[in-house]
Amino acid sequence: MANVAAAEHTYLRYGILFTAFIGVAGYISLTFSPSAIRANYTPTHRPHFTTLAARSLGAWFFLCGILRFGGWYYWGERGWYDACMVSLAVPLWHYTVERVAFGSVGLKQVFLAYAIDGGVLVWMWLSRGRVVGL
Repeated sequence: MANVAAAEHTYLRYGILFTAFIGVAGYISLTFSPSAIRANYTPTHRPHFTTLAARSLGAWFFLCGILRFGGWYYWGERGWYDACMVSLAVPLWHYTVERVAFGSVGLKQVFLAYAIDGGVLVWMWLSRGRVVGL
């Protein structure tokens, strides 16, 4: 049983590392090509999305990526683990609000956020007791 738990933690840990790289890649793309993000928004909302908004969103991506790298590096520490979980909830909150309240993002972005970040968040929530020792 210990080998199964160790393997689960290893896969989860590298899943978090994967999402950290996605966050940093999103930051880099928004920083160096802020107009490219407009393609993610519905045609009626594209003119309202400024390059400043793209850089602000990029800052959130960067912050979430750093928290996820910290969760990966300091694996098993409760504070980093919980901060990493919060950083996975941020994109879910962002894309849900953008879709429901403003109708400004497509279903593809919402689906990707829920599939990747939501999947890892649920996995972390279910594994929390075994990883941090609660």
